[in-house]
Amino acid sequence: EDALKGLQPGKSNAVRLANAFIKVNEFPFALETYEKAKKISNDGYEFHYELANLQGMMGDHEGMIDSFMELLLVSPNYIQTVQNSLNRNLNVSENEDKASVLLEKLLRKVQRYPDETIYPELLIWHFNQRKDFGSALIHAKALDKRLQETGARVMKIAQMASKNEDYVAAVQAYEYVAKKGPQNKYYVSAKTEALQARNTQLTTKVVLPKREEMQALADSYEKAINDLG
Repeated sequence: EDALKGLQPGKSNAVRLANAFIKVNEFPFALETYEKAKKISNDGYEFHYELANLQGMMGDHEGMIDSFMELLLVSPNYIQTVQNSLNRNLNVSENEDKASVLLEKLLRKVQRYPDETIYPELLIWHFNQRKDFGSALIHAKALDKRLQETGARVMKIAQMASKNEDYVAAVQAYEYVAKKGPQNKYYVSAKTEALQARNTQLTTKVVLPKREEMQALADSYEKAINDLG
């Protein structure tokens, strides 16, 4: 309590004191430190990152998510750090309840800040962690069109989907990029990988594929050879 009363303005002072409290497992005092630091600061210091980590230690995962969301709004470059921390604390790939909480909060942020791209990016990451590549693709295509990109993020989803044997999403993603035309740098790889994904999808079926399905694939190969040389 004396240490908290003696806290002086300045971000480094707050972080140093909060870390000292954390080392002796006095998490509530660390939280009070940041709250007081914001009140006495003349420079408008924010502690979104520090608060998020602290809330994670305290098991307040909803508070942690909120703090990370605020952090990304002011510092989008923290996205990789945020993803790593969310993975470590929530394990969204396996924990259904925590994944649902994160998804709900992300969708709210996307609706509240329609002009921000950082939340859709995190939403795509979330769906990828859940191996829901179809949903990830929907948002990736929207971002690709909005930012007039070359299809790089869509290609990544296609590769992840194919690796996880979701050939439907993989083919859709590759074909989306291929439709950008021969001038696109991913055109050849998108065309050929789409064929490979379709081939694998058909030839690894438990039930033998229908003749017309194989004929359609053969026709696509022939067309690709004519187009690509």
